Amino acid sequence: MADTEYVEVEIRFDSGDTTLCQTYRRDLGFPYPAAGVGVFRGSAWDISDPNNPRRLNICFLEDNNLKPANLLWDPDDSFFGSREYLFIMLSDYDGTGTTYDDVNWGPGADVVYGWWPKLEAGHPFFETDPATLSIKFAFIRNFRALPDDGKLILSWAFDEPGADHLNLYFGISSPPTNLLTSLSTTTQTYEHTGLANQTTYFYRMEAVNSNGDVLYVSPEISAQPQVVSQNVNLLGFWHQRRRYGDIWGYMDQTTGREYALLCARNEGFSIIDITDPTPVEVGFAPGINPGVDSKDVKVYGHHAILINEFAPVQIFDLSDPANPNLISTIDFSAHGYTGGAHNCYVDGNYLYIVGNHGPGGLLIYDISTPSSPSFEGGFQPYYYHDIYVRNDTAYAAAIYGQGVDIIDVSNKVQPALITTFNYPGSGAHNCWTTEDGKYIFVGDEIGSLGNHTRVFNIQNLSNVTKVADIIIDPNAITHNSYVKGNTLYIGHYTEGVRFFDVSDPTSPQEMGYYDTFVPQEYGFDGCWSVYPYFQSEKIIASDMSTGLYA
Repeated sequence: MADTEYVEVEIRFDSGDTTLCQTYRRDLGFPYPAAGVGVFRGSAWDISDPNNPRRLNICFLEDNNLKPANLLWDPDDSFFGSREYLFIMLSDYDGTGTTYDDVNWGPGADVVYGWWPKLEAGHPFFETDPATLSIKFAFIRNFRALPDDGKLILSWAFDEPGADHLNLYFGISSPPTNLLTSLSTTTQTYEHTGLANQTTYFYRMEAVNSNGDVLYVSPEISAQPQVVSQNVNLLGFWHQRRRYGDIWGYMDQTTGREYALLCARNEGFSIIDITDPTPVEVGFAPGINPGVDSKDVKVYGHHAILINEFAPVQIFDLSDPANPNLISTIDFSAHGYTGGAHNCYVDGNYLYIVGNHGPGGLLIYDISTPSSPSFEGGFQPYYYHDIYVRNDTAYAAAIYGQGVDIIDVSNKVQPALITTFNYPGSGAHNCWTTEDGKYIFVGDEIGSLGNHTRVFNIQNLSNVTKVADIIIDPNAITHNSYVKGNTLYIGHYTEGVRFFDVSDPTSPQEMGYYDTFVPQEYGFDGCWSVYPYFQSEKIIASDMSTGLYA
């Protein structure tokens, strides 16, 4: 299940109510075989919308080795509680218990919550009748600590009723017991200064009413202050969702306000106002369904184009950023492909899509009428992972060892290959040229001879030559690169955002960095991408785990 599919649930125990359930037998092996329709005395409800609760299907497990299977959910006070596992399902209650009829229980089931309870000794099963058990998310949510030199910047989200103030506790061991400060319930950040670098500090929060009663709590977190930047000042950050992907910028031409469009991988994309120092999500554009992996977003005029890995492309009108309006989709089924795509680029009135789930090459659409995009043509020798287009020339990264294709796209109906260049052990992920078009930066994500950025001279297309390597750390993996003026901006996974002076592309010089990923680890985590093209000259970046940095 995707993160966004989990819902808040209320389980109601009531001897006067019945939910018919599919049952399974643990004693007959795994996956557990279906064993007929049984009875749960009570019901389960999705209460994410309290005014419109949704009744859910329930399933449960019995183990005939522990006590006779009786098709009734009735855990006892034995050591295992008789292994009467209870499963709250995502689906609407069918009234018959047959939604999962004859379906074995195993990995991939659409269970929201699983519970293995046992009865407390000395108490009857329905001591309180009726009774309820509510399963809700942490009320003080997205609690995190952003490291910096000698300080930690704490942030959280809280909007529950009834609290008078927030108590923030810290310590150098767990659980933290020292009251650091009390804050208003509308406060969402706190900067803890005067700390020792490389020392671990623990934090937790409580929301308290006027009587001193603790109403809500946060999870406990820990972090270490440390140097995370050079020649870069953090203006603001935002982390209110779970898993993030690509990022792009949008400016409202009417108001002049600037927005980050941040992919939330299993949800859609957030529209975040970054005009002021504290970023604020003002709108959200949902993907077609949860879990479609919203990977990439680009802008055309006042429209946003969302690329989903496992669903059609979506085009949204951003005239009102608080209320994005879906106006069209691009479905690849007309080409005989299922699923979605991986990446795109917009140049002029055309949308260039790569990484479809067919051959995976280039598809070109006219989006001059965004509500009715029209297919123009394609070029599909093999899978392209990313693409950049300038002056009717496309630069396509063929990540599975084929190098970089340079394609003439002046004829959208029939693009033509100009040339291909490659390098040993290639895994070209992303490419971007200098503004004069004489050099190209190629980021390698999966190649066998170094996952760093390479610089090639492309002035003579019959003799493309490598002129430089940009290696932050030989163990680190580069990701997305962009050029503005004489500066190269790299979203470099675990190494954060890196900035290079490329006025001489044969000798790039690092100008600064901001490390969005603090753990001393390598791999496919950390900074996904960076966007440097705002008129205000603000720079935004996305981190896969911790969201937006500006």
